[in-house]
Amino acid sequence: MSVVFNIPLPKLPFFYLALGDALEGAMLRATEAAAHRARAHLVERTQKMAADTGRLAASWTVVPLEGQVGHAVVNPLVYAPVVELGRRPGSRPPPSSVIARWLQRKGMSGKEAKQLAFVVARAIGRRGIRGKHILGGAIPDLKEMAVKEFRRVMLDAAARVAGRAR
Repeated sequence: MSVVFNIPLPKLPFFYLALGDALEGAMLRATEAAAHRARAHLVERTQKMAADTGRLAASWTVVPLEGQVGHAVVNPLVYAPVVELGRRPGSRPPPSSVIARWLQRKGMSGKEAKQLAFVVARAIGRRGIRGKHILGGAIPDLKEMAVKEFRRVMLDAAARVAGRAR
């Protein structure tokens, strides 16, 4: 599960003219800044919408894109897509051991949790669960943040280049 921040060079004629060789470095700084702001936003949304152990929120990571000028915010956890998109009715149930641990965190004894976990897992398999849409619901905010970060970093870079040209 991820969101990508990259900028195609042909879309930047003004900045290319203003920055010249400094453009690629400025773009890397801009996409990295946007990705870090997006990560912070996604961590906060995850903590509000899907807080249990905190592992899902803590797993959002910023990574550079290979062979491109850009960065991505990814969540590599196996269950992240299930939390995001949900589970369709009739799909394979989650492992009852995972459900048992969740029930224990909610205050059930180990024996009770194991007994109920199978029933809960089977019900999830049959009925499915709704997704939280942590990432999908954040896209409009992330786009706005990315544009603001890009503009801020690129204008700052242009001002620095202009200051050196004097």
